[in-house]
Amino acid sequence: MRDFRTGDEEVLIRILRESFGSIEHLPRVRSDLSRTDPSRQSFFVIEKAGSTLGCIAVVSLPRKNWYDLRYLAVRDAFSNLVISDELIQKAVANVEARGYEYLKATTPAVQPYVDLYKRFQFTPVRRTLRLAWDLTGGFGRRRHPTEVRELSKDDAGRVGEMIVEGHLPYWDWWFEEQGGPEVRDWPGKFGFPVGAWLGSIQKGKLTSLAGFLSDAYGPGEARLECFCVLPGFRGVGIGSALLSETLNRAKRFGQRKLVIYTFAYLDSLPPGAVTYLKSGAKIEGEYLQLKRN
Repeated sequence: MRDFRTGDEEVLIRILRESFGSIEHLPRVRSDLSRTDPSRQSFFVIEKAGSTLGCIAVVSLPRKNWYDLRYLAVRDAFSNLVISDELIQKAVANVEARGYEYLKATTPAVQPYVDLYKRFQFTPVRRTLRLAWDLTGGFGRRRHPTEVRELSKDDAGRVGEMIVEGHLPYWDWWFEEQGGPEVRDWPGKFGFPVGAWLGSIQKGKLTSLAGFLSDAYGPGEARLECFCVLPGFRGVGIGSALLSETLNRAKRFGQRKLVIYTFAYLDSLPPGAVTYLKSGAKIEGEYLQLKRN
């Protein structure tokens, strides 16, 4: 067992590819690794005879003393359960030494990883879905009388407030993880690229918004950064119309694919995920979030 070293990123990518194949979205992993502050994460790997057998990461969430275990992957996992146990033990000991208040784990929803975490008193609490739209084909336009216009940095203030209201009540857990005020600053991290952020306006009020980042996961593969509709304006077609315009806009930007990660309950889908599926998105991957008791 050793700590992560500079240059091990490709080792991590290779193990994840061998362990999960297309179930794990490696462009997302690369993007996360490049954007995460190294001081907020700890990596551990296990080697034998110069060959890396497994890895795990401890990531500090924005809320103080809250942590997430990610990227647990072991070659031939069913034959190397002892190695998997050692990695989880190492990661848990790492956060215990820091005096953690909350610990969760995120893993592709496949065995034996789910049961491995359960053995360490982790309980499933929700799912995360990776959905994607194929933008190379044609898709219809949804219309709604509400005005939809481009958003800019001038709208940043009310966008931040709207994101909080627009994600309730389904994303309350995410706000907890973000630790409070940081949520309102979230749009500022991505800026407002011209033409990539849209919103619906009703009586001067921002009622929904959507924003995407072109080429986020490689040439032609965009990420849907945010999509939400205020609770009082759901179910009347505003979200569908906005999403339709966003898909067409991304296609005009030369994107072939649009990807979003969204949560789901263990036994049902929230309205946002239903809207995505109805508009033609396909589920490409499923992850499980587990909380340590």
